[in-house]
Amino acid sequence: MPLDLRFMRALLKLAMVACSLVLGLLVVEYGLLRGALGYHGVVDADVFEHDDELGWKPRANITALSSALEFAVTIRTDTMALRTSGPIDAWRSIRRRVLVSGDSFAFGWGVEGDEMFSARLQDALSARGVPAAVLTAGVPGYSTDQEYLLWRQLEPQLRPDVTILLLSGNDPPADKVSTVDMSGAVYSKPFFVASNGGVELHGVPVPDKQPHAPSRFELVKAPFRPLAAYALARQFNSTVGAPLVSDRAPAPAIPADALSITGAILASFNRELRAQGGTLLVVLIPSPDVRDALAAICGKERIAFLDLAPVFAGHPDLNFKYDGHWNARGHRAAANAVVSEVAQLLQ
Repeated sequence: MPLDLRFMRALLKLAMVACSLVLGLLVVEYGLLRGALGYHGVVDADVFEHDDELGWKPRANITALSSALEFAVTIRTDTMALRTSGPIDAWRSIRRRVLVSGDSFAFGWGVEGDEMFSARLQDALSARGVPAAVLTAGVPGYSTDQEYLLWRQLEPQLRPDVTILLLSGNDPPADKVSTVDMSGAVYSKPFFVASNGGVELHGVPVPDKQPHAPSRFELVKAPFRPLAAYALARQFNSTVGAPLVSDRAPAPAIPADALSITGAILASFNRELRAQGGTLLVVLIPSPDVRDALAAICGKERIAFLDLAPVFAGHPDLNFKYDGHWNARGHRAAANAVVSEVAQLLQ
């Protein structure tokens, strides 16, 4: 057999193997992972910008896709840079208003806009004959200090009757630091120190984030991030030998004095909000390590307090299996748990 003919046959076999491999990968990606299992690739939505006082905040008037292994959602913000699900600025025509402040839970991480806590709460209030605009000022990565500062920025325009502060066990430690590491960068943030019975702001103006220098391996991985197979492999690598979120042992209780800065922020927040004619409701995302200390602080400052632990106990189906945030069912459950309290505060 002539050499060139053997070469052509070998090349043809190689092409057939390559085509079969590509076809197999497509079947796995789109038939199994995305189709049958509902998995997604990793797409980081470009929705945040630098802020000299807050460190970072959402940009106004944007629409962007955000996805991870367990979800793919669209993020929309309004003219106030608040995540929204309905007509832009429809809240302006509604007299009674509720503002939901917090981190990624309040932001609705992983769920569509009409599935997030604020939207579910607005629906639940309406069903009880208590019409109110429920707005979300949640920002991923925020702690109590930034949530308080963002409320200060928003209050003159929003004038909320009730402000719901969604807190969790990771807030008090973050209230004491000036930087946080997330999304491949070191983000600087403001912080408070106790002063003369109140709090004093430090760390402003806040410098911009400092991205980590990407390794060569990260550059190689970048084209594969949108693939569900990549997201699954990354999740598998991060959870090998680690328990699921729902299986982790509870952390030991934190004494009240360890929450001194958080307590001082809440006291100032409550005083200023009351002076504006509003009411503060602290809602604790299940965090048994800070529950007793936080309840004591709220009791001392006469702040309404509600613990969501009884709602979520024994119901792992209310959270994403790996991510740990509330799924759509979790947001609905949380909203239903607080609607009675909020309705009373609005009367």
